[in-house]
Amino acid sequence: MTDAAIDQTHALLLHLADFLRKLPSDQVGDLLSGEAKLAVIPKGARVGTGPTSRTAKAAPVAVDAEQIAADLARIDDRAAAARYINDLKLTAVALKQLCKQLDVPVPAKATKPIIVDTIVNLLVGRRIDSDALQRHAR
Repeated sequence: MTDAAIDQTHALLLHLADFLRKLPSDQVGDLLSGEAKLAVIPKGARVGTGPTSRTAKAAPVAVDAEQIAADLARIDDRAAAARYINDLKLTAVALKQLCKQLDVPVPAKATKPIIVDTIVNLLVGRRIDSDALQRHAR
């Protein structure tokens, strides 16, 4: 090993020691036990933190679909219904699972706004339109 290589290695080990000294003890323990690892990631590389959304199994929706359907049945305004759904702060994946539970068909590649629109139109909009037609027919 050349003197330059030894100097680089020494400098790197000093940086690494400083980094490790700043880690919380639980993370140091994870490194020692092998539950965690350090990795060299080239600058500008995309870093994944686990399985991608395409390969990961989606967690079940942690909301009560029946309660949401009942709440939407009491809302007589499309904008209010959309606000209600958006206030649930569900991800697009969770909204798709909710749609499955509510028997609301949505395309696989639907975005969050499209999913919310679809739920509102099928569960609130159609009812509002039907009520308006019935009132007009009387």
